[in-house]
Amino acid sequence: MPRRMGRPGLVGTMARTAVVAGTASAVVGATSNRQANKQQAAAQQQAANQAAFESQQQLAEMQAQMEAMQAQQAQLAMLRYQLNPHFLFNSLNSIWALVDDDPQAVKKMVNERSDFLRYSLLFDHQPFKPLSHEIEALNNYFSIEKKRFQEKLIIDLDIAENTKNCRVLSFILQPFVENAIKFGM
Repeated sequence: MPRRMGRPGLVGTMARTAVVAGTASAVVGATSNRQANKQQAAAQQQAANQAAFESQQQLAEMQAQMEAMQAQQAQLAMLRYQLNPHFLFNSLNSIWALVDDDPQAVKKMVNERSDFLRYSLLFDHQPFKPLSHEIEALNNYFSIEKKRFQEKLIIDLDIAENTKNCRVLSFILQPFVENAIKFGM
C-alpha cells in the first residue's frame, strides 16, 4: 500500500516535539553538569592553592626559625672558641709555674683542666644547661686559678638551692668570672 504524503499526523508531530524537547533537555542538563564540574574543579583548585600557600608560609616560618637557631648556635660556638683558648693558655701557664715546685699539684691541675675541657667541649649541641652544671665547671676553673693566685683569690659562692636546676645559657658566667679574676687580681 502506498504511503500517504502530506501533513504528518498529530502523533508524529508530538513524537518529534518530544524528541526535540528531550534533546534540548539533555543538552541543557549536560551544560549544567559541565558548569557544575567546572565550579567544583575551580573550588578544588582554589582550596589546593590556599593549602599550597599556607604550606609555603609554614615552611618559610620554619626556615626563619632554623636560621635564627643556627645563628644563635654559631654565636655560642664563637664565644666558646674565644673563651677556651684564653683559659687554656692561662691554666697552662699556671701549670708550668708549678712543674718544678709541686708535681702533685700539677697532676691535680691537669686533671681539673681536662674535666673543664671535657665539660666545655662535650654537649656542644645543648645551648642551655642547668645552673648547677655551670657552677661545677666554674668550680674547676676556680680550683685552677686558686693554685695560680693562691691566697690572693678568695671564692665565696652564695647560690640559692631553688635556682640550681634553672637552665642558663651555657658558659654565660665564664666571661664574667674570668674578667673578675683577670682585672680584680
